[in-house]
Amino acid sequence: MVNPRTDATLVRLDGLLKAIADMELPSQKTAIQIEALNSGFHVVVASFSCFTTDDLSEKAKKNICSLLFYLIQGWSFSFRALKFLGNCSRACENSTIYYCFLPISSSLSEFGVLGFELGYSMENPNSLVLWEAQFGDFANGAQVIFDQFISSGEAKWLRQTGLVVLLPHGYDGQGPEHSSARLERLLQMSDEHPYVIPEMDPTLRKQIQECNWQVVNVTTPANYFHVLRRQIHREFRKPLIVMSPKNLLRHKECKSNLSEFDDVQGHPGFDKQGTRFKRLIKDQNDHSDLEEGIRRLVLCSGKIYYELDEERKKVNGKDVAICRVEQLCPFPYDLIQRELKRYPNAEVVWCQEEPMNMGAYSHILPRLGTAMKALNRGTADDVKYAGRGPSAATATGFYQVHVKEQTELVQKALQPHPIS
Repeated sequence: MVNPRTDATLVRLDGLLKAIADMELPSQKTAIQIEALNSGFHVVVASFSCFTTDDLSEKAKKNICSLLFYLIQGWSFSFRALKFLGNCSRACENSTIYYCFLPISSSLSEFGVLGFELGYSMENPNSLVLWEAQFGDFANGAQVIFDQFISSGEAKWLRQTGLVVLLPHGYDGQGPEHSSARLERLLQMSDEHPYVIPEMDPTLRKQIQECNWQVVNVTTPANYFHVLRRQIHREFRKPLIVMSPKNLLRHKECKSNLSEFDDVQGHPGFDKQGTRFKRLIKDQNDHSDLEEGIRRLVLCSGKIYYELDEERKKVNGKDVAICRVEQLCPFPYDLIQRELKRYPNAEVVWCQEEPMNMGAYSHILPRLGTAMKALNRGTADDVKYAGRGPSAATATGFYQVHVKEQTELVQKALQPHPIS
């Protein structure tokens, strides 16, 4: 019985049947069975049985080997289980010796793998357990684990976990299935109050201990190192969600000085990093504690920073400050207020790559408004937005459209006149 799903499957099936037809196996003494079952995933079983050595010609042996590799290469990424049985026997007095090939590919299940890693992290709290999706978009296959266990497990069962989830996230023109880790969903599950500034003790432990998990979007190697070190160095455990853009793996500007990994004073433009994770990275220009001449403060998160900084250099935008919010949850109220005080006359802008109804915008807006209101700098209504408009899909499927959208949002964030 053959029950293919797609035209691509039909093409592969035709090639499979042709390979079997060319084997020159004796029809009376050979049993050939091909079965494809449509039950969510396909299960393909191809079995070949021969009874004597003479029945199997050299050409047939070669064709069986070729078919074996054909099945592995053509089907293993599409089907839950792939089983090829090549039973080639030869007469040995009254007994039969069998040679069997049995390659099997496992199911592609983010749900199953993430659930396993979650359990492992709870049983081994002193281990740094990380799970990385090939693309952050694929984490939606494990949404049940995020909803029922990682985000709410401590509240329901008083069980802590230090699981680290790495979700590649960033807009590089690869389409709606390879751009977004659905950051907005993760932030929406945060239990942090958007209108109350928590007690910011010097160790910052209380703010993190009282939240259900941490969501970060790091942009430097040093910060990535420190956020992982912090995760295992603590005396308590909290889940950590890391937006990890693939683009920054090879970006020439994404680098850290060695002094940022130890207690030596860092190079110009950075705070003294020491052995801490930076929840917010201030503007890279050598700004003082009070800069009244800065007309705009652009807050962003993730790889969009490097595109903004490149554009700022092109337009010579020395009157624009760009700060990176590396930790989105819990929200760094104290550091945001530090930057608001530094630029008292600046227009406040939030810039992101994602559409307006996605990304961190809906999470940042009320919290940023709360921080501004406490300093008499206005409210959330005074925060300007630079980014893509609302969209049903996470990203466009056309690269040229992506480039146009990306260019427009970067230019809007740095435009010379006020943002409407």
